[in-house]
Amino acid sequence: MSGEKGLVELLRKAGYSDKAIDYYLRKLNVGVIEGAEAVDSYTGLCGDSMRVYLKVEEGVIRDAKFQAIGC
Repeated sequence: MSGEKGLVELLRKAGYSDKAIDYYLRKLNVGVIEGAEAVDSYTGLCGDSMRVYLKVEEGVIRDAKFQAIGC
C-alpha cells in the first residue's frame, strides 16, 4: 500500500465510512475565522479538543470552521 489509496484502505479496515474518510482527506471547513462572532471549544474526557468558529450576519450563519486535535 502506498499514498492516499493505501490510507483509504487502512481507514476502511479500521471501520471508517467512505463519507468520514472523504471528510478527513478533503478537510472541509477546517481552519479559523478571524473576527468570528461566535467561538466555542470543548475538550473530551480523553483529551480530544475541538474549537468552532461561526461568522454570523443578520442572524444567519454565513461561514463555519473548526480546529480539532485528537485520536
